[in-house]
Amino acid sequence: MHWNDVRVFLAVAESGSLSAAARRLKLSQPTVGRRVRALERTLGLPLFDRRPDGFALTAAGAGVLPVAADMARAADAMERQRPAMEGSLAGVVRIAAGGWMSRFLGAHAPDLTAGLPGLEIEIFNAYQFANLARREADLALRNRRPEGGKLAVRRLPHPLYAVYGHRRYVEDNPKARTEARFRACRWIGFDETNAHLPTARWLASRLQHSPALRCTQSVNILDGIKGGFGLGIIPCFVGDEESDLVRLGGPIADDRSQLWLVIHEDLRRAPRVRAVVDRVVDLFDRHRHTLAPGPRRA
Repeated sequence: MHWNDVRVFLAVAESGSLSAAARRLKLSQPTVGRRVRALERTLGLPLFDRRPDGFALTAAGAGVLPVAADMARAADAMERQRPAMEGSLAGVVRIAAGGWMSRFLGAHAPDLTAGLPGLEIEIFNAYQFANLARREADLALRNRRPEGGKLAVRRLPHPLYAVYGHRRYVEDNPKARTEARFRACRWIGFDETNAHLPTARWLASRLQHSPALRCTQSVNILDGIKGGFGLGIIPCFVGDEESDLVRLGGPIADDRSQLWLVIHEDLRRAPRVRAVVDRVVDLFDRHRHTLAPGPRRA
């Protein structure tokens, strides 16, 4: 029995299709299909019922699943502990973060690697939480404190957000400078897939309708504001750096907003992960006033 075949079996069982498993594992769909068939030949058992709407576990597959999951947890634990056993600063550290935090880390990447030859950084830009137990990332920046799991957490200075508009749009729409902006102006915001984000909820509570321009990625909200389409909510550390943008009012007060640095306990002693964690903590501490600025004249 080959571990790679078991790994593919788990991905298909969890996702319900060859195509979704292939995307998760970064393999081709035919390769995933071949490995499922190889495991079935090895065991002499059909593990899936092939249906028009996807793959469903057979009774034999359901019996194999918990054993395969135990194998995966053991393999993941070995993989997490490998960086600590290597004892080297050289290698890749993968950081998972949302759109704006990915932008902040990318802008300050030299601070994360200075004086550490051989260290490479990967920034995994996603709003969905990366699974740290499966090494989808080595550390993550999250806007909610995780509960459960073998995770170590540290709170970081949280960036403040505010309403911004292009100077030309604000001049053409004077109500943008007043509370009437929520009725009188066009807005740019997230689409339904990201309606759970704090800024999306804040805006939805004040608008009587959906934003006129809806985006999946946060950077496209910035693009729409800079293009003069309407108003939008972006971090102050981004908006205050754009000379053509006007901050309308003070930073949004949202006591629920938090930012947490999260790593798996098994990686706390890995030298290169520990080094990057220390650099990230120092980076946010040095830029805390940029991330959370005071009032600004519009």
